[in-house]
Amino acid sequence: MNINLKSKLGRVSLNNPVLVAVGTFGFGEEYTALI
Repeated sequence: MNINLKSKLGRVSLNNPVLVAVGTFGFGEEYTALI
C-alpha cells in the first residue's frame, strides 16, 4: 500500500506539485496524531 501511495503521489506531482505538498503535509499531520 505504501508503494502504491508513493506511485500515486509521483504521478500527481507531475501534474500538480502544490496538491502533493498539501497532501503530504496533511498525511504528516495525521501520522503525528496517531503517535
